[in-house]
Amino acid sequence: ASVPASGTGIAEPTDSSIERHSVKTTPTILIADRNPYVRRFLQRELTNAGYEVLLAENGRQVIFWIDRHASLDLAILDPDLPDTDAATLFENLHHRIPRIPIVVHSHRGEDMDCVGGSGVWFVEKRGNSIEGIIQMVGDILAARTPAM
Repeated sequence: ASVPASGTGIAEPTDSSIERHSVKTTPTILIADRNPYVRRFLQRELTNAGYEVLLAENGRQVIFWIDRHASLDLAILDPDLPDTDAATLFENLHHRIPRIPIVVHSHRGEDMDCVGGSGVWFVEKRGNSIEGIIQMVGDILAARTPAM
């Protein structure tokens, strides 16, 4: 069950909405974007590609998810979230989950200036970027998965 966030009409995640599994087989991706259409589009496409997807519309919700879902495998972030700046958001993510890969999904290439460092990739938002995102996510997660 979820509780509506104050005045937004968007369900706020609750502890009871987080599934607990003893063995995790599906990679979990956090999508944070201010645009609800982009969030839902990415969620649909990545779910269809076989990933578990969590959604956040602002920096507060990103922090909520990373504090309660330590098994995140990757984050796709719009650096222009309404209640934080990109540098602070990335610092918080890497402080709480040091090795999490981050895909910056933005209209502006200059957004890469604020992130720097390894473990960060960039995909420009445009009409045909979904194939690139799915390919990039698969490549990043495959490189992080030890061979059996």
